[in-house]
Amino acid sequence: MIKDVHNILNHDVLVNPAVAKSTVTSSVFDATDALGVKFSVNFGESGDTLSGSVYWNCKIQSSATSDGSFTDLEADDYIVSPSETASTTFGLVNSAADDDDLYSIGVNDNSTDRYFKVVVTATGTHTNGTPIAVTVVSMPNSTPTTDLSTPA
Repeated sequence: MIKDVHNILNHDVLVNPAVAKSTVTSSVFDATDALGVKFSVNFGESGDTLSGSVYWNCKIQSSATSDGSFTDLEADDYIVSPSETASTTFGLVNSAADDDDLYSIGVNDNSTDRYFKVVVTATGTHTNGTPIAVTVVSMPNSTPTTDLSTPA
């Protein structure tokens, strides 16, 4: 049986889809009411030849205030699958096989900060650019108290 997640999970766009040629920094996400968050970066097909010297890489930064100094999360602040090794970055896109894909990562409760943003760093010269969008899915502290799994 499929459960209703529409009324339980929040999904926000932090960067609208657009072609980027340089580093992209998302809008700030306020995690005050979130039990958990998962950030996603969606890369389209790059117009450039990606390589070890022309690539994209993602990281999450946090701060205690929305306009404060943001710092990179540490590797142990990320939630990764058992087959992955935690790092301070995620979503390395350095070849045609890596673009046109979605890269997601969770943040655990090690971070006591309230505000987060995603930084998608361009390394090398990106002449034509790559379509990029950034979203976040969060689970709020409170959810509807009625049973939404069966229609009224």
